[in-house]
Amino acid sequence: PCLPAHWPGCSIDYSYRDTPYRIEISQSGSATARELRLDGELQADGAVPLRDDGRPHRAELHLT
Repeated sequence: PCLPAHWPGCSIDYSYRDTPYRIEISQSGSATARELRLDGELQADGAVPLRDDGRPHRAELHLT
């Protein structure tokens, strides 16, 4: 994502079939590095695997 420099972040509520996802994006600095976590677990490949399990999930993308 490309956020305006003066935004500290944003969030999105997304539904994949019957499964809710809360996606939170935060940024600080020049935003050259990224860290993505899904339900607290680091996603080394930078992707959010979508599951239709009916449980809420939280994705956090930190741009630093």
